Amino acid sequence: MAAAQAFVPSASVCKPPTGTELAWLVEPEWRRFSDYIRVCRVEHKKRNTALFIVSVWADLYYRHKPSGTATVAMPKPLLFNPRGKRIGALPVNFPDDPPVGLNVEFVEWKNGFPYRIRLCVISETASGNQALPPMRYDASSQTYRQEPNTNDARPSGDCHD
Repeated sequence: MAAAQAFVPSASVCKPPTGTELAWLVEPEWRRFSDYIRVCRVEHKKRNTALFIVSVWADLYYRHKPSGTATVAMPKPLLFNPRGKRIGALPVNFPDDPPVGLNVEFVEWKNGFPYRIRLCVISETASGNQALPPMRYDASSQTYRQEPNTNDARPSGDCHD
């Protein structure tokens, strides 16, 4: 089995939201960040969109702010299916929330859909990298849930198989 690859957010797959995609964000805390939201298409190797990650990009938000600007709480990134149904939320901001970033790997693909998401906080700080419990898709509720106890949990700092 090939090693999983981290999802790489790029201008080709992450774009400003359309009006329809903005309508998915019903909570008021998203409004103040509307200019900094990006919607990333997660595609299966056959180029079918499996899901979307919608997040506030911290680098865009802080880019033109003066030095010393207070850090603000941003809404957690949300996961949506191609029909716009919310199917989960990532536990930390994506792709980053300085001084840390989030490495996301979509694994266990079945019928063009990832049933598992591996997460790793990437940090150059003294705390270092931290593997988070993976998220698993629950078909009965049609949502991703973070696995509380997993047999394949990686040690803190070990973000690779």
